[in-house]
Amino acid sequence: MKKITISLDVGKISKDKILERTYKNKEGEEVKQKIYKFDLIELNDPKFVAQGDNWILKKTHFCTEPQSKEDKEAKKPINYVGEGLVFESKEKENLDAF
Repeated sequence: MKKITISLDVGKISKDKILERTYKNKEGEEVKQKIYKFDLIELNDPKFVAQGDNWILKKTHFCTEPQSKEDKEAKKPINYVGEGLVFESKEKENLDAF
């Protein structure tokens, strides 16, 4: 299993994109949620970030807020809110422990 660590910059999140949802669970209790959806996009070519003696850290994904059809037609700028990082071993072993 390959682990991807996602980092979101909560200061970049548009507050109007946080949805509030209320529902009843199986026990009949009312549950309130605040949901934030984002798109996770894989880079064609991972980018080097840092390295240690036996590991390499690469940026493999970036996160954006979804755009509506109207946003795209109005050519509104994409709001980049985070990134996905992966540790890789220089020996090509899996470093899930990180």
